[in-house]
Amino acid sequence: MIILALVAVGRVESVTKPNPERTDASAGYDSIITPGRRKGMMSEAMSNEEYVLFDGARALPLYMIQYDPVTQSQ
Repeated sequence: MIILALVAVGRVESVTKPNPERTDASAGYDSIITPGRRKGMMSEAMSNEEYVLFDGARALPLYMIQYDPVTQSQ
């Protein structure tokens, strides 16, 4: 399932150090952006940036796309 949403990130704070206790963006900011989680092997590691919103009202779900994969017999 995929959810497509309209998101208002507002003024974004760039954060590089993980802080699992964080509950909000710093004063003057509406959301944060982080380097994201690593994917792949260490030699081919890549990270995907992640936006973090602390206020659910900033995201408006527009569509929910559900699909069933079709497997083909050989």
